[in-house]
Amino acid sequence: MMKSTVTANEFFYNLGKNDRLTLDASKPLHEAYKRGDGAQQKEMRQACMAHYVMGKLAVSRVVADRILSTPRTERTEREQCAYRVANERFTYHVSRTNNKVANTKVANTKVASHRIDPKMRDTAMRFLAEFEGASLVEQIRAAKALLSAMG
Repeated sequence: MMKSTVTANEFFYNLGKNDRLTLDASKPLHEAYKRGDGAQQKEMRQACMAHYVMGKLAVSRVVADRILSTPRTERTEREQCAYRVANERFTYHVSRTNNKVANTKVANTKVASHRIDPKMRDTAMRFLAEFEGASLVEQIRAAKALLSAMG
């Protein structure tokens, strides 16, 4: 049997592509999860994680359920690794609450820049200095009140 080799660039390109495709493919699961009540969501999480562990470790459902129900401190390193990745995959694909990948969920969106040009900052600070207040926050409130009254 001939081994196929790929470059690191090809491998990581394919890995990223698969992440995108599997996230798209899991959208119906995410929608079903959102519609479910607490018990249904818990059951779905248990089933998804068990099946991930089954595939990752090549074990039966009974063994996967045992791994999931075993306390973290009593799992082997291999079992704990599978549990952790199963949890991450579930939160990425199904519940979509995984903050590590939150920025990759929305495609083609630009991040707003909150950087203020130094000249504009100086102008704004001179403007705010015209308002009474013990702090900058109070001066901003006074300026907003004036601007609202004008509008």
